[in-house]
Amino acid sequence: MSPTCPVKTPPVRPRAQPLRVRAVLAFALPAALLACDGPEVSGEVPELARTEAEAATPSVADPADDPTAPTPPSPRFDSLQDAIQHYEQILADGGWPTVPPGPTLDPGQDDPRVERLRERLAVSGELSAADARSPSSPEHYDGTLEVAVRAFQRTHGLEVDGRVGAATLVQLNVSARERLRQLRLNADRQAAFAPEPGGDYLLVNIPAFMVRIFEAGEESMRLRAIVGQRGRPTPTFSARMTYLVLAPYWQVPPGIASRDQLPRIRNDLSYLQREGMVLLDQNSGQRVDPTGIEWESLTGAEFNRHYRIRQAPGPRNAMGDVKFMFPNQHNVYLHDTPNRELFGEARRAFSSGCVRVDRARELAGYLLRDAPDWSPERIREVIAAGREQRVNLPAPVPIYIEYWTAFVDDDGTLNFREDIYRRDVDLPTTAAAGEVREADTGTIPCLVFESEEG
Repeated sequence: MSPTCPVKTPPVRPRAQPLRVRAVLAFALPAALLACDGPEVSGEVPELARTEAEAATPSVADPADDPTAPTPPSPRFDSLQDAIQHYEQILADGGWPTVPPGPTLDPGQDDPRVERLRERLAVSGELSAADARSPSSPEHYDGTLEVAVRAFQRTHGLEVDGRVGAATLVQLNVSARERLRQLRLNADRQAAFAPEPGGDYLLVNIPAFMVRIFEAGEESMRLRAIVGQRGRPTPTFSARMTYLVLAPYWQVPPGIASRDQLPRIRNDLSYLQREGMVLLDQNSGQRVDPTGIEWESLTGAEFNRHYRIRQAPGPRNAMGDVKFMFPNQHNVYLHDTPNRELFGEARRAFSSGCVRVDRARELAGYLLRDAPDWSPERIREVIAAGREQRVNLPAPVPIYIEYWTAFVDDDGTLNFREDIYRRDVDLPTTAAAGEVREADTGTIPCLVFESEEG
């Protein structure tokens, strides 16, 4: 990757998605609720339901991106269409067995369910037929089976720990018929994705919690992402990224101000000062003394009519060190976060709609690589000074925010992800129309989480 390579500016094309698919993918909350993002407090972060034993296991940083992991024996595909043909054959041969519920299966254990687990992974290809037929003991969870389980977890966006607990069991027991339907649905979605060949662009895949950066059509960087909670989903759309903001202020959106911040201020008036926030008059922009307001009788609508909240740059700022702007009707953008520990979670649906991105300073340096006045050192200096500064990109860069729950990686590995917003449920496909009837399809199970966001 040459630092002097010019940034090309391919046009962002209208995306003619199939009508029935588009009706669901275009869904978005009002901009005031989607616009972005508050610091987490206890009880707000939704988590997957886990057993007590699983909860004691640390999360992996990124299950899909471990270069030291053993190469799984599963088949390789050139495209989703190849995977569809493979899964049609699996279904024609009878699909795969389900693994009965029970306590978490750990490597080294003996359990009657291990034999069924072995059969299940042999059908989908994580375990070779030879290894499935000739274990030393059919009910013993041996090292060969652990490698296969870890491969399955990696390609399904799960914590890669080799333990078959609640989250892994849910994904193991999604039927072959439903996986085939999921493949067809995502083939429809991806057929509508048409970046300029050989161009530069950013691709966000919401269910994969990932941002991929492409230069001249080739992937040059991959960053972990945090996306919207189920009650505040990140919308799908395309736009052009035109500038970034270093050391940004956070202008708290009205929806977040009334829904999240107002209750906290009522409970503790020192919250504003502690978080580096000031209260401003909605009309004049002048600072307002919060001690002179009757907070208990103030409704959210009244608050937004009269006031707004601004958070200063700094270590507690919800935007982190930098935000990346691509003007759009949803008021959604990419930004850093002070809660970087959340990137260590396998499932990262924590935000209010915007996309929080890992290694944000590195991304800023990459996007400004052709701007001679903006070296990584100067970027660090501006952030350290704490003075907000807008920086225009040398040229606009297209960004595509997509919702793909099945995809083939560059190395041919087939991946599935949880349908976190339940957009796959009962959605007809146009690929191979008529081959999957609605009466034949179930739904992909989703683990239920609790959140005050809904």
